[in-house]
Amino acid sequence: MSVYIHIPFCLKKCYYCAFPVHIIGQSKENQEHYLQNIEQQYVQNLTQEIKKDYNNQELKTLYFGGGTPSLLDINYLENTEITIEADPGTFDKQKLKNYKQLGINRLSLGIQTLNQNSLQQLNRSHNLIQSRQAIDDALEIFGEKCSFDILFNLPKDIDYSFQSLNEIIKYKGGHLSLYSLQYEEGSYYYDKLKLRESNDEPDKFKQISNIMKQNGYDQYEVSNFALREDLQSQHNHVYWKGNADFMAFGMGASSLHNLVRKTRPKTLKKYFEYIRTGEECLIEDETNIQDMILLMSRLRTKTGLEKSLLSKQKVDLIIKHFKDFLIYDPNYLRLTIPDGFLIVDEIPVLFS
Repeated sequence: MSVYIHIPFCLKKCYYCAFPVHIIGQSKENQEHYLQNIEQQYVQNLTQEIKKDYNNQELKTLYFGGGTPSLLDINYLENTEITIEADPGTFDKQKLKNYKQLGINRLSLGIQTLNQNSLQQLNRSHNLIQSRQAIDDALEIFGEKCSFDILFNLPKDIDYSFQSLNEIIKYKGGHLSLYSLQYEEGSYYYDKLKLRESNDEPDKFKQISNIMKQNGYDQYEVSNFALREDLQSQHNHVYWKGNADFMAFGMGASSLHNLVRKTRPKTLKKYFEYIRTGEECLIEDETNIQDMILLMSRLRTKTGLEKSLLSKQKVDLIIKHFKDFLIYDPNYLRLTIPDGFLIVDEIPVLFS
């Protein structure tokens, strides 16, 4: 079983963010209020939810995401084996050492860009000096078990993506996640700036794919690259299966069991109410759209989608329309890299 636990707290809300987060602020007063009141209340409710729903199945992966999980007090993380996301400026080397001593074996670091102006325009809570210090500390403590997030396709006046990519590659972290900036509904960029996707995004994607290949990274999923197979994100592999059970806890977290998805409320107030009453949870049965989900998830990976999971009619239709983007395989539908990955979202449209 894989488990995801959501820690929703952030110092600031990034302009591209549409995730369920709770902003605590950067002032001393705000952070004292968070530590003395909000954090403890959230952990109490979270613990109550886990005790109620977790059935003691053996864990394969445990992932703390957010939000900014590295804001959480280290004392709440004892006796667990976990992967944790972290942002620069929310930890020091000693905190990383404590994580390691607790059994945490992988760190996912939200760098996003290595340009100071871009950081400010994205409303990130850290600066460039903190980013570079965080990278150095992370590599010293976790070595190749570090994953770095980098954004590309930023607004043109702050897009230094290739500068950031070339710099981060030099650190030789074991894993990189490279995401095209999307203007998600509910984010500042979507609501205020009404920005549109750039026309050169496909060209940037191809360039990035080639750069990563030249530097020894395997593109095992649309946005994810690893130096070796054992450095891939095992937790995310569960999501990319599309139909595998996993548990999730915390504000806004979604779990999947027998193709039924359960999503918790996306504000602290409603989440606390859910813990008290068991109501206000979104339940979605994905049985009737399972083919669509498999297409949207498994085709994102280098491995691809087993043909046996679809009807022959659907397999033949996909081959007919997208044969130039498919690698021949008698058992799998597998997309070429990078061109096939660029059209992955078009395939499910055939059946919508």
